[in-house]
Amino acid sequence: MKDSHLGAFGAIGIFLLLLGKFLLYEQVIKKDLLFLLMAAPILSRWGMVFLAFISHPARPEGMGKIFAQNLSKKTFIYASIWTGLLIVFIAQSKGLLLWGLTTAFLWLFRHWSYKKIQGIIGDVLGASSELTEVMVFTAGLLVYH
Repeated sequence: MKDSHLGAFGAIGIFLLLLGKFLLYEQVIKKDLLFLLMAAPILSRWGMVFLAFISHPARPEGMGKIFAQNLSKKTFIYASIWTGLLIVFIAQSKGLLLWGLTTAFLWLFRHWSYKKIQGIIGDVLGASSELTEVMVFTAGLLVYH
């Protein structure tokens, strides 16, 4: 972001994100869905690679440009293969469903970002990672409770 200061809405957003994650962790452990504790970070990190691969930068400078323009097809394929192997190993077919949901979520998130700022920036990639984790935990709890 051009302005690096944290405002009131930013502080409230961080607080709500952390509170939400804490509550989701509690439910994941309570319902013994521990595979989600490994699947969510894996899918969220792959999601940043996916989003950078399918998007263009909103500004001519910055982290969004570095990632979106320098990510090769080969890197994306390797990231996807490793993600697929890890997810299947950790969560079997449940992981594949969560991977599909992650992909759909990120397409929607990309669409929202394009409407707001006509591309992605580094902050969008970071936000996608955090929101994807929350989405995976939530979807996993709803589907596999």
